[in-house]
Amino acid sequence: MVVCDTSHPPHDASLALDAADTRTPLLTARPQPGDPVLSRAARPAPRIRLEVPTDFTQLLADVPADARLWHAATREHFQWALANAYAVTGLRRDPATSRSFYLLELQRPTSAPAT
Repeated sequence: MVVCDTSHPPHDASLALDAADTRTPLLTARPQPGDPVLSRAARPAPRIRLEVPTDFTQLLADVPADARLWHAATREHFQWALANAYAVTGLRRDPATSRSFYLLELQRPTSAPAT
């Protein structure tokens, strides 16, 4: 289920990925060298990125097998994130690499680790 609150007036938001977000943990079908890939076993991060193809339609036309891989991975990543109390807060593109990411934030506080 997708919920979009339209009761607040729209606000301008940058579509470019912030420099700080390049260090935000990442869920992706195709990790690149240096990517801070999210470990699902680690303590939940307050904010994560979920990579999606920048031009899925073109990918589907050019390399259907890769498009299917991305589709399946994106579905799995969203299901995991939503089941773990993350909510989508934005969509950004890295201007240096042209990679696109949904930004997700944890919506409930995590419990303190047992001592």
